[in-house]
Order: sequence, then C-alpha cells, then structure tokens
Amino acid sequence: MSRVIVVGSINEDVLVRAPIPAPGETVAARGDFALLPGGKGANAACAAACLDAPTWMVGAVGADAAGDRALAALRAARVDVGRIERAPGAGTGQAIVVVDDEGENAIVIAAGANATIAPERVERAVAALAVPGAVVLSNLEIPLPAVVAAARAASANDLRFLLDPTPTRPLPPELIPPGALIVPNEHELETSAGWEELTIGAPGGGAPASPVGRLLAAGAGAVVVTRGAAGADLHTRAGAPPRTFPAPRVEAVDTTGAGDAFRGALAAALAAGAALEEAVAEAVAAGAYATTASGARGAFADRDQVAALRAGA
Repeated sequence: MSRVIVVGSINEDVLVRAPIPAPGETVAARGDFALLPGGKGANAACAAACLDAPTWMVGAVGADAAGDRALAALRAARVDVGRIERAPGAGTGQAIVVVDDEGENAIVIAAGANATIAPERVERAVAALAVPGAVVLSNLEIPLPAVVAAARAASANDLRFLLDPTPTRPLPPELIPPGALIVPNEHELETSAGWEELTIGAPGGGAPASPVGRLLAAGAGAVVVTRGAAGADLHTRAGAPPRTFPAPRVEAVDTTGAGDAFRGALAAALAAGAALEEAVAEAVAAGAYATTASGARGAFADRDQVAALRAGA
C-alpha cells in the first residue's frame, strides 16, 4: 500500500442536538453540548487511517488546549502529525454543529489556525512525502492558495489529486490538474462547475451544458457525486451515463462526517491500488457506516466493517 497525504482543515467541533433553526429563530438544544475532534481534512485522514492506509496530515492548529486535543486525537487514529504546524496567535479552528432528530446537520465554521496554512509549506510537505502511488486529498476549508499548492505539488510529483470541493465555491481551473478526481455532493455540483472559464472556455470552444461535463472538459479524470443515502455516481466520460453505487441500508444517527469518511476511504482504497470503481464501492460503504453514531468521527469503519456492509448490501 502507498500513502495518503491530506492537506486540509483541523477543527474542534461543538456538537449540539436541536432542531435546525430557521433564519431569526432560536431553538433549545436537547441535552448538553459536546466537544469533539473535527475538521474535514482531519476527519478524512482518520477515516483513511482506520482503513490501514499510512496517512500524513498537513495543516495547522493553534497553540491552545483545543490544538492539544486535536493532535492527540489524530495520533490516536494513527495519523502522522509531523507536518502539522502550531500557529502562534491563532486559535484552533472551531465548528458549531447542530444535528436534528433525523440525523441531518447544519454547520458553521470559524477557520482559526486553518487560515494560516501557507502555499510554500504545502508544496514542501507534499514533495517530501511523495512516493509512487500516493494520493493527495484536499478540501476548501483552508485558504484557496494552499489548495492550489496541493494540486500543483501532486501534479509535479506524479501523484493522484483528490479534491473535496467543500465548502462549496466555483472551482478555478488550477484546482483541476489533469486526471484530478473531484468529489462533490449532489448539492455542491452545480456551484463547483460554475467558474467562468469552465462555463465558456472549455477546450474546443464552448462548454458542456452539464456541471459534470464542464469539470471533465476542464481536465478532471473523473467526477464522483455523492448522494447521501442514495449512494454515489461515478462519471468518467462527458455525456456518458454514470455508474451508480447504491449505499447499504443503515440506521442513520448523525450524517456529520459521512462525506469525510467517504473521501478518506476513497483515498485509502486508491492508495492501496484499487481500481476506481472498486474504490468508490468501498467509499460508499464507509460513508454509510459513518452515519451510525454521533459526531464526525463517531463511526469510522475498518476493513472488516466495510466488507461486512458490502456483503449485506
């Protein structure tokens, strides 16, 4: 197995159970709040490590107690933290997570130390960690120049680049190096493909009408659209029907972290040499399993649990 290099966010989550409030509405939480390790990057790193992928985290936390807890949680998950910086004068990133009785969530993020990640440090870290077959996974909870640096470094070192385009925003072409794997959810897809150069400047003149078509025309090797309880769709050719991977049926408790589990599992499977179709199937099972407990990392699957879910699907 090769390795997974995650360039992304590290947060501490403040989790409350309550109805998701409408604008202007105040609601009461059910029970107390909980402090839990989080951050889309750190979550995905832990999910990959749970599936036995050697995993390195590139990011930043504050020089505070929350940072101590975040690093301890990553170490406990067997993630290498040697490339995580303690940012002086910045607090560790925070996420306020509201989960309702159906397991749906709403999240507000304060970047904190995540906002200090410098492109130069990302490029050095990826170059130092590069080995054949490695997968670089990044997300948009860190500054865009740092994500661009991760994409550039992956391409320069002949590594696979996997992008989680969350929080959603139009993706500039430099975030889609040749062969990149873009993994939005169904709600993020249209926005992700909304950059002007993708809508009017596709190679050959004009741009495909569909968001997936625009991302593929811009250079993506594949687009995997996650669809929650419906599973995921794999698109590899513009205009061709996707291959759909249904999710196994589970008793969902909390969907927080399910997408991170999906992407971490996808990266782990690819680093292990799996074909893309097999990697997506594993990721769908891992994402479903992640919804069966509270918290972003409450239920990250190991290999046996993924295999059992797939066998019962």
